Amino acid sequence: MMVSSTPKFSGEPTAESLANGLATLGRYGDNYMVHAAEGETMVPKEILEANPGLKADLFQQMTMMGIKDPNRYVVGNSLNSINPITGQPEFFFKKIWKAIKKIGKKVAPIVAPIVGNLLLPGIGGILASMAVTKLQGGSWGDALKSGLMSYGASALGSGIMGGINAPTGGFGSGFAKGLSSGLAVPWEAGANLFSQTAANPLAQGILGPKGAGLAFSSLKGTDFANQGIGLLPQYQSSEALSAMNIDPMTGVQHSPTGVAPGGAAPLTRSGLQQASTPGFERVQLDSGQFALIPSSDVARIKAANGFGASGRLTADASGFVSSPQYQQRLRRHQGPKWFGTVGGSWNWRRKRRLNQASWKRLRSNSAHLSHWLG
Repeated sequence: MMVSSTPKFSGEPTAESLANGLATLGRYGDNYMVHAAEGETMVPKEILEANPGLKADLFQQMTMMGIKDPNRYVVGNSLNSINPITGQPEFFFKKIWKAIKKIGKKVAPIVAPIVGNLLLPGIGGILASMAVTKLQGGSWGDALKSGLMSYGASALGSGIMGGINAPTGGFGSGFAKGLSSGLAVPWEAGANLFSQTAANPLAQGILGPKGAGLAFSSLKGTDFANQGIGLLPQYQSSEALSAMNIDPMTGVQHSPTGVAPGGAAPLTRSGLQQASTPGFERVQLDSGQFALIPSSDVARIKAANGFGASGRLTADASGFVSSPQYQQRLRRHQGPKWFGTVGGSWNWRRKRRLNQASWKRLRSNSAHLSHWLG
């Protein structure tokens, strides 16, 4: 649309006729009055004609920002938007905001689950998917479907990664194990959403001690916090943390069965209970390290002459205490309740029954350790 620059010489003056009249007062070839915003830059056509590459780059950038035809922003072009009151060209960027909004709607379903999982690993992605669907005008039913799809996609991804990371020829079993774990993770994360331990998904997200440290600041600087956080953090349940020898209550990593590294004093409240805890005794391995193990186990090792003249365990007895089978037995039957608790909060009578049962199970499954089982 071309703008009429002919001024009005008779009748009642209008805003358009006044603007047209002012346009005739331009100098050095300027013959338009335009509406422009503060900060906008007018590029003389001589510069663009002398630098075709610059013009192409500008037009390309404008196209990428959602402008269908950049010529709309060339003064005098028929694509100019015309102000209905003054009749003069106007160069607002309303279409850009529409384009950004349109792009946002398309990108949000992809980005929101990633951000949600960064905030609440294990469950945040599902909640974010549901929230985006609802905010974009969907029904509660649509939001639920979106959450279920996110849940299924996450579990499927876990299964695929499990298959890929499995030993050669074990893709099927690895996939099944990964899928099973992926299906369970959101429920585990949800169950710990209000807990005060490192198993809380908020503690494992970017706001927790692994990231900004705004939440669960008491865990700052611990072994748990020093794990760091990636773009796609994986949720770690209490059992998973314990399997890595990290106390879910304190975030401190302990050596299996309470062995203190470097021959240091036995780990205390920050890792294991005090050595005076009922049912436990402090023993020293042949390497000089210390361990806290159940008193009933100490008695069995003594009966099998597992202590040397120096008061340390012999090499065989030390190997038994440090063996994976023994460590697994302790984690299975005492687990996180050994760590960071005080006195009578644990049923020691039940613990002794579990000890007896586990000794029988270990005896039947680990014949090479039968020497220490009495």
